Amino acid sequence: MVHHMTMTDERRPFASQAPDDRTASDDPAVTPDELSAHLIELIDRVRAGETIALVSGGERFASIKPDGPAERKMAEFVAKGYVRPDWRRRHEELLELINEGPVPPIFDDGRTATEELLRERAEDQR
Repeated sequence: MVHHMTMTDERRPFASQAPDDRTASDDPAVTPDELSAHLIELIDRVRAGETIALVSGGERFASIKPDGPAERKMAEFVAKGYVRPDWRRRHEELLELINEGPVPPIFDDGRTATEELLRERAEDQR
């Protein structure tokens, strides 16, 4: 359940929902209006490690959370030029392809990219 915050809480939290409004999380919750009105403070809280749930009509529809170690490492790779800035979108596209079924062959003789990579590695080891 979401802990619905009020402006009287010691951490100056938010959320004007009634206490009986519930969603599937224990994260502190804010409405879009509260997010807009207190954006800088909420950003500071997320930077400090807190996850904030966004709720509307008592229902959670999104969350704002700090980046984990993998996201921070990917940001470092982007900054160094190892990974393209659109890596997240491209990753999601790859996951969609994987979920669609087996990877189709990309070579005229029916080999997949993985099979070609394994063949090349075997050649290099000779």
